[in-house]
Amino acid sequence: MVKDDKIFKYWYYICFMGKINQLTETSKEFLLSKSLEDKSYVIDTEFIKVVTFYLGMGGTLGGDSFVLRTDDPIALSLIGDIEGYGSDGRIAVNKYCNKIQDLVESLAILDQKSITEKLIFLDGVLAKDRAMAVSLLRISLNGDTHYLNIGENTMYICVDQEVRDVSMSPGGKLGWFQKTLKWDKDIMASEFTLKNFKAKNGDRIFLGSDGVTTYLEDEDYDTIVIPRVKDSLKNADSLEKFVSDINIHAHNMLIQYNKTLPDDYTIMSLEFKNT
Repeated sequence: MVKDDKIFKYWYYICFMGKINQLTETSKEFLLSKSLEDKSYVIDTEFIKVVTFYLGMGGTLGGDSFVLRTDDPIALSLIGDIEGYGSDGRIAVNKYCNKIQDLVESLAILDQKSITEKLIFLDGVLAKDRAMAVSLLRISLNGDTHYLNIGENTMYICVDQEVRDVSMSPGGKLGWFQKTLKWDKDIMASEFTLKNFKAKNGDRIFLGSDGVTTYLEDEDYDTIVIPRVKDSLKNADSLEKFVSDINIHAHNMLIQYNKTLPDDYTIMSLEFKNT
């Protein structure tokens, strides 16, 4: 169990939206996984269910990070994958996570201008240091869903039993953050704009750092891993079963190909429950 660090040290606090329940990989209630066979962490509210799994290389905190907020009217989630893993990745996460938290606050109030500005600011800061992928998701009680996927994180949306691939924005392996200082900011702003759809009861969303899908590295994971993730997202009896299925598949594939997990591995899956 990992203690809260100073930056993420608040679970409940009061703001204009009322009481907020927030979970990160450093929250004391959240148990870090030690292997792909460990159980996931489940949060179940009246309007949304979330299943989260975090496995850092060596079973420690690494370059992946996540924020999950379950407010009364909305649920917010973010997965960040900063370049690097293990202790080196965690140092970088700690350096920038207050900026990431600011991004989550802008997402909470759906301030697109602020979201864009903070992403461009992060781009400018991180480009001097290292790259980072970011996935953002906001689901309202009425099903209004806003999302953005920047970099090599994976995001799939399952609506009416159809799985949609939310492709990464243009940029480097970990997104814009090491590439875009040469880009015009108006072009960047157009890419950093939230997309949206209307979620209905039973619709599911999968967010994963690239470690969840590219763990076979040189092998053809597009045919070995991706189809399994999409099929399970669509057909699994529950979100817990979905996460367990892709984790067990990853475990078995690593054994079959005589490999070890080469990167941090973070999953956040959500199911909308309101009608």
